[in-house]
Amino acid sequence: MIAKTLCNSSSYPTKEFQRDCMSGAMYDPNRVSLDTHFQRSGCAVLTCTKSLQDQYVTEFTDGKALKGMVNYPCTVNEDHTYQDGICKFVSGQKKICMKEGQCAYINQRALTDCNRSQFFNYSVFMQRSPKVKHKDFIVCDEASELEVILVGEYTVAISIEPFMDLVKVALPPTPLKKAPRGEYLTWIDECREICEQEVAILENNWSEAQKGNKKKKKIPYAELNRHRKLSEYALKLKTLSETWWETEYLIENEDDVLVFKPYNIDKLADRFLFSYGHKVVLMSATIIDHENFAKTLGIKPNDYHYIEAPSMFDPQKAPIRKVGDFGITYANKRETLPIVSQIAQRLCEAHSGEKGIIHSHSMEILEYVRRAMGGDKRFLYREDDRTNEDLIKQHKLSTKDTVLVSPSMTHGVDLKGDLGKFQLIMKAPFSPMGDNRIKRKMKEDPQWYTNMMLSTLVQACGRCNRTAADESVTYILDATAWNTIMRNLKRLPEYFRQRLEG
Repeated sequence: MIAKTLCNSSSYPTKEFQRDCMSGAMYDPNRVSLDTHFQRSGCAVLTCTKSLQDQYVTEFTDGKALKGMVNYPCTVNEDHTYQDGICKFVSGQKKICMKEGQCAYINQRALTDCNRSQFFNYSVFMQRSPKVKHKDFIVCDEASELEVILVGEYTVAISIEPFMDLVKVALPPTPLKKAPRGEYLTWIDECREICEQEVAILENNWSEAQKGNKKKKKIPYAELNRHRKLSEYALKLKTLSETWWETEYLIENEDDVLVFKPYNIDKLADRFLFSYGHKVVLMSATIIDHENFAKTLGIKPNDYHYIEAPSMFDPQKAPIRKVGDFGITYANKRETLPIVSQIAQRLCEAHSGEKGIIHSHSMEILEYVRRAMGGDKRFLYREDDRTNEDLIKQHKLSTKDTVLVSPSMTHGVDLKGDLGKFQLIMKAPFSPMGDNRIKRKMKEDPQWYTNMMLSTLVQACGRCNRTAADESVTYILDATAWNTIMRNLKRLPEYFRQRLEG
């Protein structure tokens, strides 16, 4: 409601801006001098997941959502998506599709940019052209996850052998481990140029092959996949090059794998996100320690106001309870996880006839849970070929007492009403210490590491508590998680503390 109110308070795009969006002129890279470019209007609401975008559109039907290109089929050939659509390979095809109004992505893009209420996921918005990003308001929903989102979005990982197989040409020699940063930048730019050249060759070859054919030839999946991957690498390497000297990138150079990961994300947040909003609202139920949160994002103390509103929900309708005294650690997980999984199985039996969710934290713990449940089809597991969106859809449509089991449904999942009457937190969601960035951050500021875990934990505890009428119970099965909560009570939101029992 806060986000939509800001949408309703924003200005309408001008008629000229809307005209250029609908005609496609706004998105033409060769037409950079249009007066309508860079105009500020409307409100962009940014979310973590597609399911949250869908929720916004369901709640507010006058708004528009734009998702990634891969979500829109190519009308000319439905085996393709817009990301690798026929228009990439057939000269003049895009103009034909736009004239006939038959491209789902192009239509949705224009309709979204012409609306005041715009719903994006973070990745799509940050990759958009600056010509259409300037807004009266930018609302960052689930803002507690911004650091994780930015690190993930701007990390570039390259496995040398698969990369060579992809580009099919010789790469420049990989810099030595302790080479100067300038040498790495030179290597990055050379690899980016190779990717761009190979993309151009693919597009030209297929454009030539399609000439004179009324019925467009089907492009082999392998070629489409190669084109897609090369394009993604080219974009990521271009961004990496442009931000190289303003952002400290941690360089991992091991076993012919190169990883470039941003250490501090303040400059990236400003460059690709904050600078496009006249006002920016960071909105979350789980901002832990707002001063450190703002500092991490590069927001100066005098540049923001912090507002904490009380919850309208009755805490007695959504208690959080500790179950058991097992602290799960890396050292004892083989002994404790089978026991904790059996406890989870008994709790699910106690809630027979009710839908729920198990937050497994990792795929490893998910497998322990699966073994404990003994093949019971009541449980819907996150797997490589089943996305969270697939599971949630099945969960909602099923008339049975299904239980979701996933390591990645702590955010953006709406299990209101009978969709979520109970949930289990299997383990404290600490970030992995095998990550060099996290390890260094923790050494510099142990509280940062704890705050990250608490933020995710509080988010997980809110998946079944979506409206004032909802009634559910949350069980925490990891004593380490519970003890960390007890040590940091003052840092946690008041509404969350009121839910704790025991």
